[in-house]
Order: sequence, then C-alpha cells, then structure tokens
Amino acid sequence: MTARPKGAGAPLAAPALRALLREVPLFSGCSTREIGRVAAVVSEARFPSGTVLTREGRAGSLAFLMVEGSVAVTTAGLVIATLGPGDLFGELSLIDGRPRSATVQAVSDVHVLEIDGPGFRRILRGAPELVRSLLGTLAGRIRAMDLEGGPRQP
Repeated sequence: MTARPKGAGAPLAAPALRALLREVPLFSGCSTREIGRVAAVVSEARFPSGTVLTREGRAGSLAFLMVEGSVAVTTAGLVIATLGPGDLFGELSLIDGRPRSATVQAVSDVHVLEIDGPGFRRILRGAPELVRSLLGTLAGRIRAMDLEGGPRQP
C-alpha cells in the first residue's frame, strides 16, 4: 500500500515552482503560459525513504515529477531504473488507463509534484509542445528497452 506523504518541508512558492518546471526536460519547450497551466494542476508531496509510490499491476491515478531524492523502478522484482530530480513516472497509466507497469519505491526521502488524471489531460490538451516532448520521452524509453533486449511488441 502507498504510504501517506511526509509533512516536512515548506511548499514551493509559485515563482520557484514555475522555475523548477522550466528546468525539467519534459517542459523545456513550453511557453510561459503552458508552464503556468502545468503549475496550476500540480500538488506537492513528500515521502520518506521506503515508501512505495506506485505498485506494479495496480490502478494508477497520479503521475509524479521528481523534485528531490531518488526512487527505484522495478518490474517483476528487478530494478530497471533509478530516477531522480526532473524525472517523470506514472504517466502511462494516466494515458492509457491500464494498471501500473512498474513498482516505484523511494530509496531516499523524496519530494515530488503530483499530477492527477484530469489535470494531466488538461495539460496535454492545452500544451502542444508538452505533447511532443512527452512523445519523445516515451519513444526514448521504448528505444532504450529495445537496446537492452527488453520486452518487444509483435
């Protein structure tokens, strides 16, 4: 089960949040207006080390953008990636409505921005640069799996 957020740490002020979002590769091509739309639908959360943020095979209603800390991504019990600041995860379930494809667990205390499904879809409708960037990110993940000999679709 996913633990509740840890309460420590002051929330980011609006200008700091927008500046942080601009540094994330996924949002780097976004206009000031698009960044504002993203900032309007995210909420901050902090989790202690050991917290499971997503569990493989379960439904997912949030995508997460890493601000601080690191998480391990596992599939079938094997660590397939370690993510840190600027990385996005959990978006696949928001895109296709299918269960989570991996378990993601905090390996340190983490600070994340959470984006719920309706907010995520609003962002995508209003930010064509973000859609292109997201497609590029997803294509990169697929290519990396191909290079590593990962699962292939027929």
